[in-house]
Amino acid sequence: MKLFFAACSYFLLIPLLQGQALKQRVDAYLLRELKKFDVPNVEVIIVTNDSVIYTKSVGGATSPDTPYYLGSVSKSLTAFGVLTLVEKGLLTLDQPVTTVIPTLHFTGGKKITIRHLLNHTSGIAKKTGFDVLPLLREVERAGFSVATTSLPGQRHEYSNMNYALLGLIIEKVSGRSFQQYMAEQVFAPMGMTHSRIGSSEQNEDRVISQYQYWGPFAIKRSQVNYSLTAVPAGFICSSAADMGKYVQANLNNGTVGTTNALDSNLMKAMHTPWTKGRAGYAMGWNQGSYNGKRLLQHLGSTATSYSGIFLLPDDNLGLVVLTNSNSMGFSEGLMEGILSIITGGEAKSPSGNELYLRWLIALLTLFVVGRLAYKVVLMWCTGHPDNTTRSKEIRGFAISILCFGGGIFLFGKITNVPFTSMLKLQPDVGLLILLAFGSTVFIKLLRLVQLMAAPLPPK
Repeated sequence: MKLFFAACSYFLLIPLLQGQALKQRVDAYLLRELKKFDVPNVEVIIVTNDSVIYTKSVGGATSPDTPYYLGSVSKSLTAFGVLTLVEKGLLTLDQPVTTVIPTLHFTGGKKITIRHLLNHTSGIAKKTGFDVLPLLREVERAGFSVATTSLPGQRHEYSNMNYALLGLIIEKVSGRSFQQYMAEQVFAPMGMTHSRIGSSEQNEDRVISQYQYWGPFAIKRSQVNYSLTAVPAGFICSSAADMGKYVQANLNNGTVGTTNALDSNLMKAMHTPWTKGRAGYAMGWNQGSYNGKRLLQHLGSTATSYSGIFLLPDDNLGLVVLTNSNSMGFSEGLMEGILSIITGGEAKSPSGNELYLRWLIALLTLFVVGRLAYKVVLMWCTGHPDNTTRSKEIRGFAISILCFGGGIFLFGKITNVPFTSMLKLQPDVGLLILLAFGSTVFIKLLRLVQLMAAPLPPK
């Protein structure tokens, strides 16, 4: 009998010991890696479908209940909101978008459905996602045309515009603002009491302080201003504790505790990639694999935040990581390291090259500014140039403007990100690019001003 009770105790202790070992490994990893890079605040939570097995707050004035900007992780919550309308019978996945908002127009009259928007297979280009979508009342009054570059359902192209439109659809079908509907029908049923939707001004005092990198230094900054129609795609605010509950709902077929927040069949549809295979974009989730295990995930970034949510359905595990700064790769590498630990692998260090790259950006910026200042001083000291060079300088100025405009244009074409967005997301990198392209234009302009101000030679 004693042997029987000893065996039972041993098997009951195994999960506890495994959980303790997991906590120790994640703690050691965070302690080691966060010393290497200036990350102001990090929240980590690991859950199963019915319990929280790890939570960690790193940084000052932060806790699992502190709201962070989610970036594109917002898309998963917006998709959840759309599916609650489907569950209520107010919407169908294969319903054309124009039957919901007739004043929306797509180039070519293409039949784009709710499912296409959810899967990013509408044919709307990534670059269009940086355009501002008007409010619902303005779209209904004056209409709005969206350009498409391919037939709907043919290929996947990630675009914020898809989810901005879904936000309008939620408002149109529910008769409530996006903020009201999400609060009542998504956040409340799952007990997400620290999740917020609002403008950057409204969120200023209710979310964690925001930071942006200037070289290797994290500097306190306000979140960039954004339109309310962009919130469904990238500006919902939530806490680690709340997002842990949301991940639990996804692990538990739409149920959190005793609350059924979404029909299990719709939750399955939400997790099914548009390709119907093992990899691809589903509805607010990317499906793939990690260390041989099925993985559903979504990453998100704003000018002042980086976040990630991860589901390992076969292991009944979920992970959420929130930060209040947007590094170029360190945060993503940190998330991958934690993910590796919870899947039984070895955690690699996030790229240490980023710190060197940040210093390089700072030094290059100083070099370009110093070079520009030197040339300005040299021009001032040498006085007016010879008037015989006037036509040559005019041609040089025109060529420098063409090179500047061409460089900025090519940047947008190659990255599919408008340069103005780059200045908001990574201001130190954007400033360096602007200085590198624009310093020649500035010098040529000063030279031209000198020439125009110089007295004409006597005839």
